[in-house]
Amino acid sequence: MLKYKLGYAAIIIVFCTIVTFIISYSISGHLDGRSGEMFYVQAEAFLQGRVNLDVNWDLDLIPFNGKLFLAIPPLNSFLILPFVYFFKGKITETIFSLILYFILIIIQFIYVEKFAANQKIGQRSLLFIFLALGTMLLPCTVIASSWFNAVLGSCLFLSLAWLTFYHSNSLKQDIIAITLLAIASIGRFHLAVIFPAFILKAWFRRYSGNLKALAALCIPAVMFIMFVAWWNWVRFGSPFSIKYEELLYADFFQENIQKYGFRNLIYIFPNIYHGIIAIPKLVTQFPFFKIDDMGNGILAISPLFIYVLRDNNRGDSWKNFAWLCMAIIAIPVFTHCSTGWQQFGYRYFLDFFPFASFLLLKSKVDPTRALPLTCILISIWFNMFGAVLFLNPKLFGA
Repeated sequence: MLKYKLGYAAIIIVFCTIVTFIISYSISGHLDGRSGEMFYVQAEAFLQGRVNLDVNWDLDLIPFNGKLFLAIPPLNSFLILPFVYFFKGKITETIFSLILYFILIIIQFIYVEKFAANQKIGQRSLLFIFLALGTMLLPCTVIASSWFNAVLGSCLFLSLAWLTFYHSNSLKQDIIAITLLAIASIGRFHLAVIFPAFILKAWFRRYSGNLKALAALCIPAVMFIMFVAWWNWVRFGSPFSIKYEELLYADFFQENIQKYGFRNLIYIFPNIYHGIIAIPKLVTQFPFFKIDDMGNGILAISPLFIYVLRDNNRGDSWKNFAWLCMAIIAIPVFTHCSTGWQQFGYRYFLDFFPFASFLLLKSKVDPTRALPLTCILISIWFNMFGAVLFLNPKLFGA
């Protein structure tokens, strides 16, 4: 039985990985870096004993004392570092994105087996294929620029954090889960806003009144704060500022940032529209839609997630907690000046993905029924061809 399960897991995971590899390779006929290669360059700088970048571009960099520093948090630079060291020029961020994808869908396979265990194997297979090929995991992997790899890297550790936390039955496992959240936050600093939710959930669940346990649960969060302070200090000589306000941003955002700043309530509605609602424009030319590079809503390009909203079981504390985490993360994401431009889909959705996939699997949707199955097919269509349209519209005569 175990051999059968392992064989089934290997076949379906490898199948989705091969499909994604073929799409990625077919766009340009190679797996060279798509654009920027920011994490690769930063990893090279680390190996040379530097944290500043010696590059000829200025997008998403912070100038300080005549040097340029990458504004994007450094998790992926640390993750790609061993590959850069051992394989040097043979590794690219495009290949690295495929590695992240492969690990991520293994985790999602475990999600399906754990959270949809009551479903039949055919139903679980369809749910997994949807998560692997019908969500932002696919286009982020195929597009593979540093901005997209950043959300993939953090999503990987956030997924592990949720899986560990859900199944935790000891203080040690709770601390491991919060540590994984801390690692995810090194790639997306704003994910740290759910530290209090994780800590308090764990404490009230088993250790209420035990101050030593509370202190232990806070250790990963304190270590994260210490890391960010150190990271600020080695770059800017001060532990108290990431100097994000000095970021060299794209001209596209210049007018809004000058008027409203990097974060403002006025950005909420564009993020909600492009992140959740925006439907791709339908056309008569194959593949029958055009993308909006400001973002296409997740309920439009991955419509199976609509079933999360149809789940009326509000008595499950873990479902409520997942919604709480998404609501907290939405505060920094939806008040940010950028919706993720330029992109297909809404890459910031991966900040919510572990919770959304959990809620979907817990919704008990039957993917073999006509409407859910249609939603899965639409999702795969949009996400497969959306990535291609974004990177190489000429393949379809656009």
